[in-house]
Amino acid sequence: MNQFLLIDGNNLLFAARAMGPIPNIGREKLLRVIEEWAKPRPFATTLVFDGPAPRGPMADQMRSEAVTVQFSAPKTADDVIVDRMGEFADPRALRVITSDGAIAAEARRRRCETTRSEDFVEELFARNLATSAPEPIRQVDNQDSEKPGAVSPSDCREFQDTFDPNGEDPFDGAGAMKF
Repeated sequence: MNQFLLIDGNNLLFAARAMGPIPNIGREKLLRVIEEWAKPRPFATTLVFDGPAPRGPMADQMRSEAVTVQFSAPKTADDVIVDRMGEFADPRALRVITSDGAIAAEARRRRCETTRSEDFVEELFARNLATSAPEPIRQVDNQDSEKPGAVSPSDCREFQDTFDPNGEDPFDGAGAMKF
């Protein structure tokens, strides 16, 4: 039985977007779906994304008690995943989630179990679709007011997922928008 799960994050994100169970899914929402899936399971889950770790509020959104999130910079996520496979004394304890042919071939060579990202999307959303559906956008009636109503955190996340699906922090350290 597998004790560890190693996920190619960008690869899984691409598969989830292509399969469409949640429109415009971003990194943070994908993490929450994996987190709910992983909580009752008796193994450690690591999600590896390409690039540098986010800073500030985005870093807080990418934290999880049930899933270890790792960013690859300065390496590629592929390199980090292959390196992580080498850390296991018993590779049969590791399940690698990827549709990347080179990573899957290396995992099989090391005798790790492999699962295509598309198959894992089906596994994730078969159990989590009801709890992972995005909240509907709240309609605000502002006919009697000059100023718009308050925006909920879920509306902010949906806006960011729509306009910045890569989940990168659009603000610099001083709170100004990056251009």
